[in-house]
Amino acid sequence: MVSSMTVQQRDILQTLLRQETPATLADLGTAANLTARQVVYRLTGIKAWLEQHHVRMDSRPGVGYTVICTPAERRALLTELQGASGFNLALTANQRMQLLALKMLTAEEPVILKQIQQVWAPA
Repeated sequence: MVSSMTVQQRDILQTLLRQETPATLADLGTAANLTARQVVYRLTGIKAWLEQHHVRMDSRPGVGYTVICTPAERRALLTELQGASGFNLALTANQRMQLLALKMLTAEEPVILKQIQQVWAPA
């Protein structure tokens, strides 16, 4: 089973995987455009995703967060995140509204609710 991850969680995890040294909450927040507190809330989902990939995240007060894995595992995780293979991206309500608005604005014909339900219904 692959856990879902938000766009913000993916951005935080990519930042962690690209860094060789521990990243502080401030570093992660800057990279994902979040506050330190918002980053902390998102780390739970990231830890669960990493555990499913048999990798762990280490946190040290005053030092920061780092992903404990081999360079090969790091590259594989980054490739998976970038290619979205085997991972379900969970969009926020605002992101879903933006996608819906884009679909409606770029449609050549009127969009009927039933069409949206068929295309975007949860699996």
